[in-house]
Amino acid sequence: MTPSPSLQIEVLRLQPGDDLRGSLVAAFAALAAGGVQAACVLSCMGSLRAAVLRYADQPQGTVVAGPLELVAKRVGGAGPV
Repeated sequence: MTPSPSLQIEVLRLQPGDDLRGSLVAAFAALAAGGVQAACVLSCMGSLRAAVLRYADQPQGTVVAGPLELVAKRVGGAGPV
């Protein structure tokens, strides 16, 4: 598959202790402010001290204690940022 000529790749590196969700929200907000209309996460890897998962049939999140390894490829869908 050949990438689109308009494909723009951004690399986001988090430091130990950084909040994953907060960092992604801030990065997508910065992209939107720069005129990007859609974005997705292509891949990621790292470690987490803990995670909060919200299961589909539950109103609240469930805390999962770490250490945890995060390895994913194409974890987000394209859409409005």
